[in-house]
Amino acid sequence: MLPLGIAANRHVSFSKMIPVVEFLSTLISKEWISKVLKARPSNMAGETLEKAFKDGYVHFTQFVNAGDNSTITDEAAYLLFTRAAAIQGYWNMPKADLVIPVCICPDANPTRWSMTAILIQVKNRVDEQPIVIDAQQTFGFFTKSTMKKYNKRPYITIAMELGMELGMLTPQQRKARQPHPQPKAKQVSTAEGEQGSKGKRKEGSKGKGKEHETTMPATPKLAPQVPSSPAEVEVISRSHEQTTRNMLRTHPRYEILIRGCSKRVYNVIDEVSYSTLLAHKDILAEHPRDG
Repeated sequence: MLPLGIAANRHVSFSKMIPVVEFLSTLISKEWISKVLKARPSNMAGETLEKAFKDGYVHFTQFVNAGDNSTITDEAAYLLFTRAAAIQGYWNMPKADLVIPVCICPDANPTRWSMTAILIQVKNRVDEQPIVIDAQQTFGFFTKSTMKKYNKRPYITIAMELGMELGMLTPQQRKARQPHPQPKAKQVSTAEGEQGSKGKRKEGSKGKGKEHETTMPATPKLAPQVPSSPAEVEVISRSHEQTTRNMLRTHPRYEILIRGCSKRVYNVIDEVSYSTLLAHKDILAEHPRDG
């Protein structure tokens, strides 16, 4: 069923610029989006994310592969923004995997001086590690301008920790994973002398053939393993009471950390569970056969 607005107007533009706040509200679940919009910079004192990006827009319908770090600049972001494209990082690109150009242009056309970005790193690890994405130090993203207002362009970093941890089980979970008792499987064999379709000879009858039974343990069947997924969104905000000279040359960074991969954290995920695909499972769980 189409949303009401689309149902009323079948003409839908997929190349329309989308406000940053609307983009984040669509990506992140309602449970956490308020916390994200109220986030403040992690590297300096500053206004909330919602206020800083009230005139910010994203504009992309595709991803293009970056060749090297020369693509991760405000100039390249401007060119890609006008072509409705975002950036997929090159194979050994540090810190970030995706870069989405953002234009903060309240009353003018996009220029390189109005460009910033959302930098995203995606991880599927068992053990969480600190992730700090510094657009200026790592990539030299922002070009210095003679106009002071362009030297304080804010940017957003999102670390997506999709990792599903199955190895750290509680005693109750380990007990549930013990093999279920299975009935013994019977194997019937006959002694030498049995041939073709003559049938089996019963014990005590004439002839040397004897029938006897042996037992073999059945293959243990493990209880199904249900992946556990964390569900938490954290914003990294620190208090900065004093402004240093270095902060005057620093661009405000809004850090968002998303743990898990479910509808509890991502608004774009429905009832479908991705934990089975992303989970770190043992060799038995990975086997395509059951039992």
